[in-house]
Amino acid sequence: MNQPDVKAVIFDFGNVISRPQDSVAVSRMAEILGIPLSEFLPVYMRERHAYDRGVLSDAEYWERVHESFQKGSGGSMHELSATVIERLQEQDHRSWAQIDDRMIGWARSLHERGILIAILSNMPVSFYQNILSRFEWIGMFDELIISGMLRQLKPEPEIYQTALSRLRLTAGEAMFIDDLEPNIVAAELIGMHALKYTDFESLGEIITEKYGFEFPEGSR
Repeated sequence: MNQPDVKAVIFDFGNVISRPQDSVAVSRMAEILGIPLSEFLPVYMRERHAYDRGVLSDAEYWERVHESFQKGSGGSMHELSATVIERLQEQDHRSWAQIDDRMIGWARSLHERGILIAILSNMPVSFYQNILSRFEWIGMFDELIISGMLRQLKPEPEIYQTALSRLRLTAGEAMFIDDLEPNIVAAELIGMHALKYTDFESLGEIITEKYGFEFPEGSR
């Protein structure tokens, strides 16, 4: 079987490079706002698309989350001051910053072999700035395509085209790895090789068999 000529691997960030969202940090965000965790999560996610797109500032995002609960809280919620927003931001960033070092090791091995590597992620500008300052390995990626910086959002086709344009590749020369089915389908529709991420071991088996990319020794 002929293996595709893949010249770039494009990674999602959340749940691919980073591990699943940290439950302790999520619980702390709910505590800071003074609301039950079960009520917090749906609103946190509902307002996320506009935040990831970059049309809401950090303060505007948390104000929307806060207002959604305030209407029916009977005055039991905590005040949303600048200090509270700062604490929420700290926990939000922490919740998505548990990195899977195995994935970084594989990305580094690809980079050393001359294969382009990029991150294509839905994330707000402040989180992007946070990972730039927190992780030295971010500098090895050839391109960082961030929704909040572009005001483009997966699974819209424009953000995938932006990634290909920056990498100077055709869709068939790029592999995209993401944990969400709609994002995978969108990548496939424009002709990219797209793999839905479930766990590192399964990814390694598919990559090795179908694409001939060996994972670093000892990582599987």
